[in-house]
Formats: sequence, C-alpha cells, structure tokens
Amino acid sequence: MMRGHRDEINEAFWAFHKAHPEVYAAFDGFVRELLSAGHKRGSAKAIFERIRWDTLIRASDSNKVKVNNNFTSRYARLWEGNNSKHSGFFRTRKLNPASANSVRVPPHETREARV
Repeated sequence: MMRGHRDEINEAFWAFHKAHPEVYAAFDGFVRELLSAGHKRGSAKAIFERIRWDTLIRASDSNKVKVNNNFTSRYARLWEGNNSKHSGFFRTRKLNPASANSVRVPPHETREARV
C-alpha cells in the first residue's frame, strides 16, 4: 500500500505529541475550562489559537512551541478518545478509513504513555 499525505501528517502528529506533552495538557485544560463554563460544544481551532497566544505571551523564546494546523483535528479526536463521556464535543469531519485508524491510540498504550 502506498503511503499518503495523511500518513505523513499522522506520523508527524504522534512525533510532535510525544515530544511536546505540554500541548495536550494545555488543550485538555482549555477544554475543561469550556466545560466548566457550561459549553456543550467547542472549537479545537479556537483552543489551538489560545495555545498559540499563551505560548507567545508566557513562554520564553527557548520554550516556544509552534503548533501545526494539521494537528488540530488529531488533538480533538485524541481528547474525545480519552474523554468518551464528552464524545461529540468537537465537530470533526470523517477521515478516510486508513487515516482514521492511525489517529486512534493503540490499545496497548496506557493513557500516561500517550499524554
């Protein structure tokens, strides 16, 4: 089977996620902030922009992380996968079956290893 652009995005996502767990922690925190404020739905794009803003304002130059727009839906899917009680919080489009499978967290990994 030929590798495609989505495979490359998924590989890059998992490498970034592993190297920068603070991004998922921030994403999780901002989603929980929305939930605490009573929101039933949220925007992963808005959360990514908030992460960018906070990084710009609060992080030192050596700690600034650039988040890739290609990862927005992956973080939304990962968050919903880790928080199934809130499935549907984000509106996501269907990925093709091959790509969708690679976004899911392998069942043998623990939550701590993923985040």
